Amino acid sequence: MTTVSGLDALLSRFFEFRLVRNGVPSHEGPTVATIPDASDCELAILEFDDQGLCLARQAMKELTAALQRLDGRNPIILVFAHGWKHNAASSDDNLEHFTNLLRQTATTEQTQGGKRPVLGVYAAWRGLSRYGNWFWTQFSFWDRQSAAERVALGSARELLGRLKAFRNGPAGADGKARATLVVIGHSFGGLLVYKAVAQSLIEAAATQEKVVPSFGDLVLLVNPAFSAVSYLPIHEIIKQATFDADLLPVCVSVTAKKDWATGLAYPAGALGSLITEAWRDREERQALINTMGHLSWMRTHEIAKAAPSAETRLTAGADRPPQGATLRALSTHDRQATFGQVTVRRLPNLPPSPFWVASATPDVVGGHNGIFTPEFIGFVRDLVTAHITKAR
Repeated sequence: MTTVSGLDALLSRFFEFRLVRNGVPSHEGPTVATIPDASDCELAILEFDDQGLCLARQAMKELTAALQRLDGRNPIILVFAHGWKHNAASSDDNLEHFTNLLRQTATTEQTQGGKRPVLGVYAAWRGLSRYGNWFWTQFSFWDRQSAAERVALGSARELLGRLKAFRNGPAGADGKARATLVVIGHSFGGLLVYKAVAQSLIEAAATQEKVVPSFGDLVLLVNPAFSAVSYLPIHEIIKQATFDADLLPVCVSVTAKKDWATGLAYPAGALGSLITEAWRDREERQALINTMGHLSWMRTHEIAKAAPSAETRLTAGADRPPQGATLRALSTHDRQATFGQVTVRRLPNLPPSPFWVASATPDVVGGHNGIFTPEFIGFVRDLVTAHITKAR
């Protein structure tokens, strides 16, 4: 039998409605800070309000100063734009896991004899707008979508533009870019990233042979929450394209098979576009209301947990060798490859390309926010390491 005090606590929790104020920083501390227990590794945190403006212009200046300090050292720059129900609070697990990824990247660089510094950039916004009871929190999905659209068109573009300019600035005597730039976006953070780099990716797809996006080395979208119609131009190009045989993936989208947020909530909120928009055929109609990872005709790869083996056990640690050759092979002639703890399979009857739209089984990506499993972190680390090794 529920006690009176227990009932009061239950009712209090059910009727608890709390808002996170717009324009109030969730991060406490300096914009750029050294990561403990990591060699030559820094983390920069920049926050944006619901209208897309940088909360503190000084933060942008401090990031620029950090880039100037790294000029000439060919740094490794990893960017992460978080998604729904997250922010830049020190207790946020997205920030914690991203910091660990930076630490592992720096360790791998040192282990392999490299001397390149690592800079992480955490692009934060009010993904967590309200909390309290479960319903109050879950039904923030659609208003956070609108906020993400505005953030994608605001100062976040300035941030990514500054990083692009640094990477593509005057090259050294060897003709290489000044940095390796990897941009990761999760959920509505994927929307933010894609809106900023779409033009660069479309141009890279159209080039076909030596695909080098002007924006960066790799764009990784995890459970991206935006309409697949935005990706249709790239999809149309790669269906009949012939790509160079020595290519690493340059754009990888991974969607969990059991992601209810992009699989159910997003289509429900997008149904109105079927009334206000016109479409040419069935595929365009489906692309209007679905994200690309949930469309079977748009998917190119499947990611699943690898069967245990001696080889898998040997390569599962942070010191496993670079997987560039494996990833290149998967982009060209092989249809399946196992590295780390996952197996990636290219779907039949599809031409190889460096543009991947993949689905992931629950033991690799456990739903919308279950993106930091050891299996998926290992996969991300392999992608990043392959591009670092190629640049080296």
